[in-house]
Amino acid sequence: MFVTTEWFQIFRQNVTLNKFNLSKHKACLK
Repeated sequence: MFVTTEWFQIFRQNVTLNKFNLSKHKACLK
């Protein structure tokens, strides 16, 4: 499967955002 660098960059940005939102959410729960 061929993956473009553009798609990969977007994917990595989404992963980073998800991790950031998860940590923020956990901080709110505490």
